[in-house]
Amino acid sequence: MIVKPASHPPTPEELEVSARRLRLIFEQAPFAIVVYAADGECVELNHAWETMFASDISQAVGYNLLKDQALELVDRRELFMKAFAGTQTRLPDTLYTPKMSGKKGRARWFRGILYPVKNDKGAVIEVVLIMNDITDLKEAEEDLIAKNEELTKINKLMVDREMRMIELKRELEAEKAKRSEDGDGPR
Repeated sequence: MIVKPASHPPTPEELEVSARRLRLIFEQAPFAIVVYAADGECVELNHAWETMFASDISQAVGYNLLKDQALELVDRRELFMKAFAGTQTRLPDTLYTPKMSGKKGRARWFRGILYPVKNDKGAVIEVVLIMNDITDLKEAEEDLIAKNEELTKINKLMVDREMRMIELKRELEAEKAKRSEDGDGPR
């Protein structure tokens, strides 16, 4: 990624600097990045993936996404296939539970996007998966929902109480009116 007019092609040194820069961006990204070959084989992933999934990069060696039966269990195969067919695809928020993989750790929520990398002829040569840990966002959302439910209950109690007060006021006024008519009212 060199910003330069097309009439001035980059020098070998500029290409090397650009390649190093892109490598550092990939490695240090705060979100998980996984690159799959067109056949589904995991080609590369970054350190954020290791952190998010409490795994070692070596565990991904030989992993093929398209052969993973777990995609059927979580109903994601169709979404992944769209990306391998050439369409950018947003994945639904997904809860990852380490226990399911025989690992320790806290359950985490992830949001992801898959996009195809195409050659000059438009053929998919790789698919990139980018995932962001949204656990804090989901927990805040759940907290807001719980607080909203609590406020709704309090509001209902307050409205019910107010309606009861209005009803009692009407009953008192009716009783006063009745006493006035009977001559028992205040003098």
